[in-house]
Amino acid sequence: RPYHTTTHPLPPKVHLEQYPTTPHLAACCLYEAQSRYGDIEGRAVADLGCGTGMLAVGAAVLGAGYVCGYDVDSDALEIARGNVEEFEVDVDLVQCDVFHLPAQRPPGAQL
Repeated sequence: RPYHTTTHPLPPKVHLEQYPTTPHLAACCLYEAQSRYGDIEGRAVADLGCGTGMLAVGAAVLGAGYVCGYDVDSDALEIARGNVEEFEVDVDLVQCDVFHLPAQRPPGAQL
């Protein structure tokens, strides 16, 4: 199964305005969110437009209490599921348009 990495990226879909998040950028963003603001560990994290799940998986690795990634692209979510399995983290993934989020929490959400 192909995972999104810097050596094997998922080609962006221009009509969905997809922009790849490099591992370095993800690490910097997550580090700042946790070390400066304390916004990851034990907190609920929503990754809107999660794509292949790089930020969602990283948040789970850093100890987020609950993580859910939302994306409209089924191809990206398939890779995100593989990344969640690969890193053995607990992340819910929901296929939807982030402008029309589900009114209910995903199954298992503890918020």
